[in-house]
Amino acid sequence: MAFANPIWLAIAVVLVMVGTMKGWLSRSEWIVAALLILIPYVLQGYRMSMHSQARFTSVVFPIYIVLGQLLARLPNWLVVVLTLLSISLFMIYAAHFAAWYDYY
Repeated sequence: MAFANPIWLAIAVVLVMVGTMKGWLSRSEWIVAALLILIPYVLQGYRMSMHSQARFTSVVFPIYIVLGQLLARLPNWLVVVLTLLSISLFMIYAAHFAAWYDYY
């Protein structure tokens, strides 16, 4: 799953950009989001070959504001399906992590 780390980083960057362009994030929120994304990328991205970027981007809390705005605009049935898919992905990640699978 090491190939997924740059994908999660790109998704985080796109979400911050969408939130900024739509006005869902204030100036301080998008600055905090940009810094929280850039700090591990600049300090550890090259040395770690982008490993753990998914973990680092999962704590960028302004992304969840944008995700909430996006989900609020979708039909309820689609929100339920996406939530179930997210729960499934989280359970798979957690099980692999608990089994000491070399995930990141």
